[in-house]
Amino acid sequence: MTQRYELFHHFLIIRQYFLLFSLLALNLQPGNQQVFRMDKRKKTYLLLILSIVWTILIFVLCTMPQKSLPKIRVLHIDKAAHFGFFFIQSVLITLLLRFRTKRSFLLIIFLSTFQAFIYGGIIEILQNEFFNRTGDWNDLIADTLGGLCGAIAIALFFAICCRKTGQTHHP
Repeated sequence: MTQRYELFHHFLIIRQYFLLFSLLALNLQPGNQQVFRMDKRKKTYLLLILSIVWTILIFVLCTMPQKSLPKIRVLHIDKAAHFGFFFIQSVLITLLLRFRTKRSFLLIIFLSTFQAFIYGGIIEILQNEFFNRTGDWNDLIADTLGGLCGAIAIALFFAICCRKTGQTHHP
């Protein structure tokens, strides 16, 4: 039991460091006059690589046999994990879309949330059909809400940074 808890704890730490690395690599510092100094092409490639790696990590973790997952007796911890996975994925995809397109944030939020819904739905179907796990509507709801919250968090981040720096548009 202790080893499983430690494994899950280490995973949570790794996930937090991954997010922190992503933010630091992109030089996201609120209040900085030049919030995004990295070359646009480098930012795009970095975000694309991080998004792909994170998407693969989500797939691997969501299709692992339940026997190999740590048994933690916290109410709805699996829903929180799904929310967190898709929150981070949506943050990365929202940033990628924002740097790659000149679309409105409402469209980008919609697209990020929609991709979280579609990818979460595909994972739930695959779990049920191929991976000896049960698909769960509540997991899909957690995936979608995580995607929505991640996209909104980035939109708010840009709004606050632009207000502090006096910019009238988002970088």
